[in-house]
Amino acid sequence: MNIQHLVEILQVSIAPCVLISGLGLLLLSLTNRFGRTTDLCRTLNDEAQLADESELSDLRRQIKLIFRRCLMLRTAIAFNLFSITCAGIIIITIFAVYLLDLSVRYYVIEGVFTLSLLCLISSLVFFLIDIRMSLNSLRIEIRKHVK
Repeated sequence: MNIQHLVEILQVSIAPCVLISGLGLLLLSLTNRFGRTTDLCRTLNDEAQLADESELSDLRRQIKLIFRRCLMLRTAIAFNLFSITCAGIIIITIFAVYLLDLSVRYYVIEGVFTLSLLCLISSLVFFLIDIRMSLNSLRIEIRKHVK
């Protein structure tokens, strides 16, 4: 293999590598949010054990809402990880095509890249749902203190 051939391989694999880098940062944000949400759910659950009847209703509503947020974040993380996996498969496929002289149709690579982007969009949709739900949780907390 000559150097020009290697340069071509690296050029083609740059887009999926950049995608993985961005997805990794999004994953970091999602997992941090998930950790904070689960900790908050545990804290509210402990508070509910000690709360009187007047506070218990609001605490239960918040716990249910925060648990649903955890489910949304888990789904967003799953889509994000699948997107990263697809991008990795693309890179491996590109190298296999060039190094092993395999005959893979370009629409296969394009299809996996499209699937990766669709998973990214799905992850972002669930992330936005979580943000909307977090505002609903905040609204419950504000109503409790400001009447």
